[in-house]
Amino acid sequence: MTGTVLAIDPGQASGFALFQDATLVNCGVIYSDAALEALIFSLPRDAIVVCEDFTIRIATDAKAVLMLMGVLRYLCNVRLATPIVWQTNQSRRAFLSNARELLHDYDPTYPWQSHHYDAVSHALRYLYGHKARAS
Repeated sequence: MTGTVLAIDPGQASGFALFQDATLVNCGVIYSDAALEALIFSLPRDAIVVCEDFTIRIATDAKAVLMLMGVLRYLCNVRLATPIVWQTNQSRRAFLSNARELLHDYDPTYPWQSHHYDAVSHALRYLYGHKARAS
């Protein structure tokens, strides 16, 4: 059993994916610090949080993303008993097709809502490394 795993793909719109015992139970996009706080405080204290170790690019609003990552780090330190698991952007790429297959019925209203695919792929990468089978 893997327990609760929350994966975050930070960006101007940050994707999230929530797994319970390797089963996807929720995913979407986080738009505010308040939404992130509510999500973190809904987790059990032993939850694992996986987050992409964000790389700043010219086209990105880096300040907003770095602030969100700071809020995430703070909330996890206050609420959870486990450290954040940081992953590179590249580490999730091998799992992106699995994420799309897992989410085949989900049709985002707007293209920028597709950040949840990246979050799911980060969670799948973590679960694969811990030998859990996702469903």
